Amino acid sequence: MVDHRIRDVRDVRHWTRCAVFAVLSLMAGVAVLMLLMVMAVPNRQGLGQGQEEHVETVKVMDNDTTTNITKCDRGIVMPVYRPHFPELVEFIKSVKLHSTDTPPIWVITSTTNETRDLLSQLSQLSPTTDKANPLSVYSPTITVVDLVTMMSTHFGIEVTDASWVTATKFPIQSVKKLYGALYCECQQVLILDAEALVTRATSWAQVFDDYYDTPFIITSRIQYENTAMRIVMEDVMSSLGMSITALPPRLWNLEYQGWFMERSLLLQYVDHVQRVNEGKSVFDVFRRLKYIFEMSSYAMFLYYNPELVPTYRFYNVEDLAAMFLTNNHRVWYQIHYTKEHGVMEKLFKYMNKETLAGLVRMSNFLRLRFFRLDADFPAEAKKLLPDVFSQVDTLTIPPCTLR
Repeated sequence: MVDHRIRDVRDVRHWTRCAVFAVLSLMAGVAVLMLLMVMAVPNRQGLGQGQEEHVETVKVMDNDTTTNITKCDRGIVMPVYRPHFPELVEFIKSVKLHSTDTPPIWVITSTTNETRDLLSQLSQLSPTTDKANPLSVYSPTITVVDLVTMMSTHFGIEVTDASWVTATKFPIQSVKKLYGALYCECQQVLILDAEALVTRATSWAQVFDDYYDTPFIITSRIQYENTAMRIVMEDVMSSLGMSITALPPRLWNLEYQGWFMERSLLLQYVDHVQRVNEGKSVFDVFRRLKYIFEMSSYAMFLYYNPELVPTYRFYNVEDLAAMFLTNNHRVWYQIHYTKEHGVMEKLFKYMNKETLAGLVRMSNFLRLRFFRLDADFPAEAKKLLPDVFSQVDTLTIPPCTLR
């Protein structure tokens, strides 16, 4: 069993995601305006039954590249459905404005109609609409594919339930993310939600490098007062062919929301899930689970197979709190952070003047790169955000994201 305590706290690298992602980085670049156009992706060979894929790419014709990222090295996968198209468009705009390099992006829609309509919106992101953004350095290559086509042509799985495909429940999101990561065939994948925003000059190569220099998994011994949290872990353990009774008491592993996957590990995870579920595909396993989260299942697989990830470090939030918060402040932490969500997801949500200094130290120690802001941020915490972002080394408050 893996020790839940912090192991080797030296040289820690960490960053946390957001549902409004604040992707931060270390580099700024020379402004270059890109030309955006729509073009088709060449058909892949030897996929599924050789059927033609309905895949499109929003391609930027640039005149320079400053990164050695290639299609198969690193990529970003983003699931989306129609109500979140506006958010995805805003993300692409923020990438164009703030990125100094950009890996390819794969967007997984639900249907061919969604793909068509999203491509129409993305095609409007032309130089004429971006002239007001002189800092637009890079625009990504975006591959858009719908779930039904991807599953049929690439994985030989026919998705026939139209109502399930267009649902917003967790299983469909998890299928899009996991199979999207397999589909893009990148060795390293970052999964982002459509609500992400880039808010500062960002080198995506540095973002990947920083994580994989010291990869990690964060857990907590959170109380299951929220019934849904326990159900999530029940489904996660079920996907791995295990009972929740095998889980260490109160273990929760949806703490860190920078969702990275390695292809070599992902393939082993898929083999394991199929083996312990009587040969069923991951798609079939996920379909029967109401609250499955692919990253939680993937991370739990690594948790129980540490020999596969000898370079990964496993951190526990309670131990971090013991390092950076006083006894009284740890009581405050227990009161606020053990009921509704993971701690690292919304680290500053319940901060006050007394806890601010400790949280800033923790943030700098962990090198947070992603931060979630929601409309329900308490007034006291919201007032302190400028202090947080003036003291935290790698964070900035995202503009226009408190919604």
